Amino acid sequence: QDSGVWGGLSEDERRSLKRRNARARRAS
Repeated sequence: QDSGVWGGLSEDERRSLKRRNARARRAS
């Protein structure tokens, strides 16, 4: 569980961040 790392983020923010990271990884 990564709740400790993402304690300040909401579920929606967490999801959008994961999506953005996956997209950036694919691009580079």
